Amino acid sequence: MKEKSIWSSIMIVRGELTKTMSNKKFGAGIIVTLAVLTLAGCNGQTKTNSSSKSATASSQSVKSAHKKQTTKTSHITVKQSSSNKQSKPKKVKVMNLTQIKKGDYSSLLGNWTQIGYQSPMLAERPGMRVIEGGTGSLNISKNTITSDSISIRDQALTDNAGSHNLSFQTKDNVLTANLNDQSVAINWSVTFYPKGTTNDFKTASGPIGNNQNIIAIWTSNNNYTEIFTQNATKQVAATTKANLNLDQLAQNDFSSLVGTWKNAHDGKTIVVTDKTMDKPADSTAYYSKGAVVSGADNNSYPEVITSGEVTNGYMTSGIGTFDPSAGPFTPLLIVPQNIKLPDAASLYGTDDSDDTRDRLILGGGQSGVGTQAYYKE
Repeated sequence: MKEKSIWSSIMIVRGELTKTMSNKKFGAGIIVTLAVLTLAGCNGQTKTNSSSKSATASSQSVKSAHKKQTTKTSHITVKQSSSNKQSKPKKVKVMNLTQIKKGDYSSLLGNWTQIGYQSPMLAERPGMRVIEGGTGSLNISKNTITSDSISIRDQALTDNAGSHNLSFQTKDNVLTANLNDQSVAINWSVTFYPKGTTNDFKTASGPIGNNQNIIAIWTSNNNYTEIFTQNATKQVAATTKANLNLDQLAQNDFSSLVGTWKNAHDGKTIVVTDKTMDKPADSTAYYSKGAVVSGADNNSYPEVITSGEVTNGYMTSGIGTFDPSAGPFTPLLIVPQNIKLPDAASLYGTDDSDDTRDRLILGGGQSGVGTQAYYKE
């Protein structure tokens, strides 16, 4: 109610009362009382309207806040659900030994990595039956298992000598495939260890656990065993391939030798590849295997570097070809960093090569050490 309207009403009432009760003393009091009551009523109505508007605004604010909170909570719930879906772990396949015996290798599909190898030649090193590392490969399809030296298909193993039928034996849930005919020049066996089964493989850092599938390939050639695990990373220090490893070389594992070696005096290089070559049957060479050197061959026989005996911390090996018509291998010393060759007065005198680096000494030092030293780049 507006103030002007209020006083207009008061004046009208006042006029009427004045006419009727002009002589009454309480006329003025009635007028004042009426004015007060009228104003009070208007003020009450104003307060009520104001209170009502305030309550409505408060209600709308609560509803808006509740709506925002509900929307936010809903968004978080959806996001968490999406995150849970993405982090769902992949299931590792369990070896199906029944299928494997039938030539179905579906349960073995995946990435296989060599984590170590062993041989009785390592028995003199207490506590280390398996050397960690290795460059062997193992590729598996639904119907074929292929390594660097053999392949298995249709219950038969094939090597350089031909195809051999397999027989299978299961013990403690571990499956071993053996050649039916054991009277062969080189014998083989392949053992399948499903995740959770027991194995006897031990390294310097402890046993190889049973928390992964394992395949071990054994050959009677040097009684050598390669060990592979499924979906694993190599359990070997990063420096293993960077520096010469004579233990690996002694087992014809030339991985630490792979790379380019350069002579600091004449700039010539020796490039060692990751390929290897076994001695052919018609070769008279003393060595049985070598790492192939790039860009050098004789009558289609590639040049190779062999392993040899280790004395005083370095290895005496050879470089040459398995060509039956070729001459003997040229001596080659494989010397790791921090190893200094002993003085040899009748040969080269004193080792003047850089003994802080890995090096190959061509000619075994007969024409000098420093001038015939090849350093790995």
